[in-house]
Amino acid sequence: MPASRIVRCLLLCRLAPSQSALTITSNSSYPQHCKQNDEVTVSITTSEPLLGNTASITVFGNAATVTNPTGTTFEGKYTLSGSYTNGVVPFTVVIEDPAGNTASFTEAAVTTQLNYGRCCFTGQRAYVSC
Repeated sequence: MPASRIVRCLLLCRLAPSQSALTITSNSSYPQHCKQNDEVTVSITTSEPLLGNTASITVFGNAATVTNPTGTTFEGKYTLSGSYTNGVVPFTVVIEDPAGNTASFTEAAVTTQLNYGRCCFTGQRAYVSC
């Protein structure tokens, strides 16, 4: 193996994986809101293949069911079955590359956050009773 390829491998093997796309959505009719019994989907596209070809994704601290629909894209789905605090939906994504480098991302890393409320949403108005 040429020396330049060995050096490149050594440098790349020390870099943590990154993401090129990270989103959170729900199956609600109102894309930026969700409520109890809605399914939340966290999607991430990574910069490289991951160890075990999977990611660890939690929503409100609960493990999501993770799938790998294509190459370096991973989706974690979680149904909101309990009672949660109103506000921005917290989530965490942890990824690890085959070299053992890890990276984690939270709701702070997305440009459009998802809001949870125990009420029904209609456009810009929220109603207390469902």
